[in-house]
Amino acid sequence: MRFYNEDCIDRLAKMESDGERVDIVFTSPPYNRLKNDVYKNYVDKLSDEDYYNLLVNFTEKCLAISNRNVIVNLQETFYNREIINKYIGHFFDRMVHKIIWVKTNPRPVANHNEEGYCMINAYEFFFVLRQNGNVLKSNAKYLKNVIYSNVNSENEYKDVHSAVMKQDIADWFIKNFSKKGETVLDPFMGLGTTGVSCKKFERDFVGIELNKEYFELAKKRISNTDKPSKELADFFI
Repeated sequence: MRFYNEDCIDRLAKMESDGERVDIVFTSPPYNRLKNDVYKNYVDKLSDEDYYNLLVNFTEKCLAISNRNVIVNLQETFYNREIINKYIGHFFDRMVHKIIWVKTNPRPVANHNEEGYCMINAYEFFFVLRQNGNVLKSNAKYLKNVIYSNVNSENEYKDVHSAVMKQDIADWFIKNFSKKGETVLDPFMGLGTTGVSCKKFERDFVGIELNKEYFELAKKRISNTDKPSKELADFFI
């Protein structure tokens, strides 16, 4: 396993120039919520132009070094919906599938006015992209493209990072869309959830994280992870 405490754009450019390859990418970049209450040392409120350029830039670089799929988790919000739709349009010819995560306990929306109540945002996208567009293949015979699960309500690291990827979600993707011994890249490693999944299921892992505190905790989490005693159960409804 390899870990890089640096900006992912710089490291991805270096990997491309050095001819490095990975088998798949699985990652969750910031959502540009315009509220600086999720990440330490990162203000999640870029301009629309800067956020769009970030998404396109890192995705293009991931596609350039990936042998197969680039899986990007994004949530469409009131603040970023135009950018998300623009992102879909930019990659329309390389977006081979969309997997929807339906949250069974989404955060309620209390705001309303004389026109009525706002709808609750209860799903997130996992965009699957390939440099040469093709059909998405999985390791399971009967796998649906919609998954149902609660949100990460038992996040033991919420005092450090309140937006940690739910471990069961990462496990499901790594188990179903990569193979033993393959290399998985996460350019927004955070607290290392993707790396934990890779350790469990015997995949090689490359993690990139800019925040030093997240980076050190991610390495510790991954090193302390054991392989599962039995194959992961189908825990989604």
